[in-house]
Amino acid sequence: MRRIGPGLGEIKRMYVRPDFRGQGLAAALLSALEVAALDLDLVTVRLDTGLSQPAALHLYESRGYRSIGNYNANPHAAFWGEKQLTR
Repeated sequence: MRRIGPGLGEIKRMYVRPDFRGQGLAAALLSALEVAALDLDLVTVRLDTGLSQPAALHLYESRGYRSIGNYNANPHAAFWGEKQLTR
């Protein structure tokens, strides 16, 4: 998690080892990062992911991240998302 503007944060990386996938850990990690963002007074969170991570894209969209424009010029990303956080 990093601050990229007033009230705006970015989740830089999430990773769950392959042998632990499918157990809901990524969703739990994302939830924990969103709580941490709120604790840092970040009310909007952004992230990106690449084409080779369809499970990540599904997770982000299912958790309320809406597609936005390319905000960070990441050449490896194919999806940029944003979510408004609430307690």
